[in-house]
Formats: sequence, C-alpha cells, structure tokens
Amino acid sequence: MESSLAREHVMLTERVKEQNCLSTVFALTEDTRTPMEEQLGKVAGVIPTGWFYPEITVARIEYDGMVVDTPGFVETPWRQTAEATTKQGETFRLSVAYSEERPPLEEGPFLREERTLINAIVHRLAEKADRRHAEEGLRDTLERYRLISENTNDEIWILDLPTMKFTYMSPSVFRMRGYTPETAMALSVSYTTLTLPTI
Repeated sequence: MESSLAREHVMLTERVKEQNCLSTVFALTEDTRTPMEEQLGKVAGVIPTGWFYPEITVARIEYDGMVVDTPGFVETPWRQTAEATTKQGETFRLSVAYSEERPPLEEGPFLREERTLINAIVHRLAEKADRRHAEEGLRDTLERYRLISENTNDEIWILDLPTMKFTYMSPSVFRMRGYTPETAMALSVSYTTLTLPTI
C-alpha cells in the first residue's frame, strides 16, 4: 500500500514537472521578435526540467541549418526524438537524451508522458515558426504599402465609414490640398472634395 502511494506521488510530481516545462516553453516562444537562435537556446535549456532524470538530461534542437544544444549534449542510446514540419516545409527535430543508462520504463528509459511532452514541444516550435513567417510577411507587405503611399503623387486615404472619420491620409495631401496629413484627418468629409464610394 505504501509503495503504491509512493509511486502515485512520484508520478503526480512528474506530471507537474511536465506541465511546468510545457508552460515555460509556451511562454518563451510567445515573442516572435526574439531572434530564433536565442529563443531556441532558451527552450533547449528548459527541456531537461520536464524529464524524469533532469540532472542527466540533455537536449538538441535542429531547425533550418541551426543546431542548438544544452551543455554536454551527446547522442546516446538512451534518446527520444520528435519532428514537426512548418507550412514552409522546414523541419524541426528535437532530441532529448540521457547521458547515462537508466532502468527501462515505458519507452526505453522514458515515460509514456515524456513522449507526449516531446511531441507537444516540437509541434509548438513549428507552430510558432509559422506565425513568425506570417508576421514577417505582413510587416514586409505593410512596409511596401507605406513606401507606395508616402511616395505617390496620388492622394491615398482610409475612411472609417461608421464614424465618417479619416484613419489615414497620405503625405501627398499636403501637395494637393495644402493640409498636413494630421490636419486633413481631423477634418470632416464635408470639408473636402472627396467623392465617397457608393455602398
């Protein structure tokens, strides 16, 4: 009875460790502006805390030509790996290894839940890489539109129809109407000669 309770306590402790590890990985990967290699280094450093023997756990993350290791990483026979692919076809590969042999559990020396954990981590990395790509693409698009609108001879504006207020006015409004963009945006539509689209 006591040994059963002790094992249950150990397993509950392991679930808490795994959850804390995954929560930390999620928090570390939330900021998509942190350089990828720096972010992966932080994630790799957290991974050992989620495994049964953190003191002998090492990790490696491979992605797009980058290889990020925890100190002392070596490939050993006691290793788990998981992969996930981004929408761009780039592959994340996560390896978690024990530097020393340990008794067999459910997957070699690893727990069944550690397989779930390594899969969840590598899929999170791929998902955040997809988001990073999408945000970079959006920033590039917005920058192109900004350059066009700020350098065109045409007047470009954005009007919020429910309020009938301008939310954007290109710098060319000064050349065409003599207003700064800020002044023009403060005017009501009736003060301009704009022809609004028919809805």
